[in-house]
Amino acid sequence: MTPRPCARCGAPGVRSLAAESFCGIHLAELLDGFDPSIWSALGVGLPRGLVRPEYGSGCADLTCIACGATWVGVPGDPCGWCKRHRQLLADQQRRMLLRRPEIDPDHGEADTVMMAWGERLQRAVTAGVLSRHEAERAWRRAVHHVAA
Repeated sequence: MTPRPCARCGAPGVRSLAAESFCGIHLAELLDGFDPSIWSALGVGLPRGLVRPEYGSGCADLTCIACGATWVGVPGDPCGWCKRHRQLLADQQRRMLLRRPEIDPDHGEADTVMMAWGERLQRAVTAGVLSRHEAERAWRRAVHHVAA
């Protein structure tokens, strides 16, 4: 669906936010007004250069508001580099969750540490970070390791 004309200047709109449509320039003005900390790894491209009609209607040189990456696209397009960064971060978090705690089974707190890890696995399943199968497999592997 093509956005309506820009609510501020009447130029062709490139993105609609809530009930308003914005051209690339006014979209950039609006989004530049937000606190930069909200864009951490959630970047969008804002027009920072030439308009590029040869790439399609509404296209321009974009710069990511979060990471500074550049590409040609429609203002407001999500940043592919930020998306990849979020995916790598999620993958790393999953690997950390699945790794059993490194504690000597004869240590006095070993049972408490393992139970706390099991609770973290359960919370990760509830939150959708891990599948139940992944958590159970990690738990069985850890218990087998301790028993061996």
